[in-house]
Amino acid sequence: MKRFRSLLILCFKLSVSGIIIYIIYSKVDTSALYSAIREIDTTYYLMALLILFSATIASALLMRTILESVGLKKPLRQVFYINFAGYFYSFLGELTGGLVRWYRFSGPDKKGSQAIFAIIVENLLMTSVAYIFLVCGFIISGSAVASPDERHAIITVAVSIGFILVLMYMMLLSRTFTSSTRDLIDTLSARPGLTIIARTIKRLIAPLESFQMDPGVLKAGLSFSLLYQAAGLSAAFLILRSLHITIPIIAVMWIFPAAFFIQKIPVTIYGLGIREGMLIYLLGMYGVAKEQALLIGLLIFGFVILQALAGGSVELIRDINNLRAAGHTGGPRC
Repeated sequence: MKRFRSLLILCFKLSVSGIIIYIIYSKVDTSALYSAIREIDTTYYLMALLILFSATIASALLMRTILESVGLKKPLRQVFYINFAGYFYSFLGELTGGLVRWYRFSGPDKKGSQAIFAIIVENLLMTSVAYIFLVCGFIISGSAVASPDERHAIITVAVSIGFILVLMYMMLLSRTFTSSTRDLIDTLSARPGLTIIARTIKRLIAPLESFQMDPGVLKAGLSFSLLYQAAGLSAAFLILRSLHITIPIIAVMWIFPAAFFIQKIPVTIYGLGIREGMLIYLLGMYGVAKEQALLIGLLIFGFVILQALAGGSVELIRDINNLRAAGHTGGPRC
């Protein structure tokens, strides 16, 4: 049943992506699109791919830092491999990739609450740094090219996201919140029918308390998140250069984080379609042709596919090693 559901979700996302790409493709000049493809400077694009792959190291360092703060000691190499496995399974959806990472990070000790907390904090730090780039870039550059209605819409969305981020950081850093939660646990524990709920909340609050006891983890996490996002923006700038597009670097700072946010909507495969539509709209403010903006989105999607293939290779190697280990110990081979 679960496999059928996953297959159904995959088919749905493929259909949505295909429909959106078809609509976009029908509205562009195909000859101009093919001309842009022929004119790609592969040197710049390969440099962009190299930087993007190096960003995965910053991502692994970030995750290892958070995991260590909650008592999950993992070698950097293992964190790196688990992240790539997540890229592969994210083909079925980010939730699926996240669940695989959660299961692997939990390990044989079954520290599920620590693993899920680490994944949530990782996403919070990544999102907050991307949000800062977006807001700063839009204030400096985007507000000058956007229409009044566009400015109002973007500011409304940005303020809403900022409000949510502030609330999450208040919960993450506030000792008052953890103290109040402890009081709630004591109250629930005193009532026989609610002890299960009390134990569940206690397991969830434990990694938060461990995180708060390590004052350096937030600074280190934000530093690695900054490196990751800076690498992504540098790669985006190089992709633009590969298509001979020149726009202000400050514009790159807010356009691509905006695409990062929009592609998180879980209705397509890796954001395919909605990311391209967003790039066409936002880059169009700076005079970039639809054909070039579409191609930029597809080039980014190409890197995502490479990540997924790398993750699939990691999974294949892992399965082969497991089969060999089972053979040496006399266990089953399948």
